[in-house]
Amino acid sequence: MKMKDSFWWGLAPALIIPFVIVMCVIMHNTEQDILSVVGKLPIIIRNSGISRLMISILPNLLLLFVFYVLQKDKAARGAFVGTVPYILVLFWVF
Repeated sequence: MKMKDSFWWGLAPALIIPFVIVMCVIMHNTEQDILSVVGKLPIIIRNSGISRLMISILPNLLLLFVFYVLQKDKAARGAFVGTVPYILVLFWVF
């Protein structure tokens, strides 16, 4: 079965995966419920340092590489576009 090349196949996981990873790391280190963590997320990220956000972006780079190797150019573009907001936040916060 041939995988369809679509911009959305790259964008959706690139937007979701870093958020899920950051939330898992934060929830692993705290006893608070998820709603209070989401409400305080900008403060938590600013105080926790650059490492958590950098770790969350790494799977996007792997996703971009996989789409590139599979020659799925539209999906690779979507993965790149989905990574850009996290990189901007990285530079804006730190």
